[in-house]
Amino acid sequence: MQSDKLLILAAIMIVFSVGLSFYRYYVVRDYSLYVKESCNPVLEECLSEECDIEDPRCAPSEDGLMYYKETYMQAGATR
Repeated sequence: MQSDKLLILAAIMIVFSVGLSFYRYYVVRDYSLYVKESCNPVLEECLSEECDIEDPRCAPSEDGLMYYKETYMQAGATR
């Protein structure tokens, strides 16, 4: 009898936790995004790092560096 009550209480807590997480991340979108995007150093201020030629995400310039900028935004702002 006592173990049944504890099992029901645990199930309710799990369902509540899953529902709250779903609401926060899918409905309200309350989380931050980190975006690393390409950048033109002639037009704007950019960060740089050495580029690995084998990396398909890397688009090196003539000097072998990849120029990028970092952006942080709220996920709810991307709708």
